[in-house]
Amino acid sequence: MIICIFLGIANALDLTDRILPRLQASSSCQPVLINFPPYTTSQITDIIKNRLQQDSVLEPAAISFCARKISAVAGDARKALDVCHRAIELVESDVRGQKVLKPADCNSPTKRHQTPMKKVTVMHISKIMSEVYSSSVNSADGSEHALPLQQKLAICSLLLLVKSGKFKEVLLGKLHETYSNVCKRQQIVPVDQSEFHSVLTLLDSRGIINMKKAKETRLNKISLKLDEHELEQMLKDKTLMAAILSDKIPK
Repeated sequence: MIICIFLGIANALDLTDRILPRLQASSSCQPVLINFPPYTTSQITDIIKNRLQQDSVLEPAAISFCARKISAVAGDARKALDVCHRAIELVESDVRGQKVLKPADCNSPTKRHQTPMKKVTVMHISKIMSEVYSSSVNSADGSEHALPLQQKLAICSLLLLVKSGKFKEVLLGKLHETYSNVCKRQQIVPVDQSEFHSVLTLLDSRGIINMKKAKETRLNKISLKLDEHELEQMLKDKTLMAAILSDKIPK
């Protein structure tokens, strides 16, 4: 008898559901999922510092700011390093575009050598974050970081409840009820509460929502972690999401 063992690594826990749905048909073939949590702020800070040389071109405050922002959105070290790389390129571009020395100083070797090196500041990191990583849901369709439909529907349902002004924290059972009604109104098949809990777990790991666990799953408290107005504007770029968000809470 030949036994084959397959190992897969993905950024999302729903990879097997989307790519290999037939594995769910047999209990003997169901994959074992191991969830590796996103990097924390301190871990991302250490990774950035380890990648930089001793004479860092990034100010300590800039490193700390980048680590906090990335850990709140996704906890992806690759994003943090990409932000730092882009910020360094931004500073290099600024330096090339400036006249460091005045014409009268050009013949002074001493002054040329005394020109201080320009460093990446919090402002540079903030500029890159706002331009490229302003939201974890502003990626275009087909991007590796784009949110699946069920996750977007869950966010829209939570936004509807928060916008009503009555809720800041929503019980999972109440959120699933609203989500189910949203799906029915849009003629989309909703997932059951167990699968919905998995959807929310993924959103929690991305840093988009916060889920406080209770003894019973339906009593878990769900709240937004990102700015609700930013999320709403990003989701409104899609026709279906815009229609959901412009409507009232379905009953």
